Amino acid sequence: MGTLWEEVGKAMEGEDEIEVGEVDCGASKSVCSKADIHSYPTFKLFFDGEEVAKYQGFTASITFLFILRNLFSKA
Repeated sequence: MGTLWEEVGKAMEGEDEIEVGEVDCGASKSVCSKADIHSYPTFKLFFDGEEVAKYQGFTASITFLFILRNLFSKA
């Protein structure tokens, strides 16, 4: 997923209200457990610390960007 996150992060540069991050669930099991991540890839959108959207499954970065921007505008 590294390439996807790099593409998403680069595309979101300058968006002050959007932060993009990645968690390796093999190395950070407690984080994934707390965030209720059990399948990969899982994309989540948080607003004010609360999960407002969840997307599971492989998707191209452009599709994920569309989903992220669409969901963020509804948050």
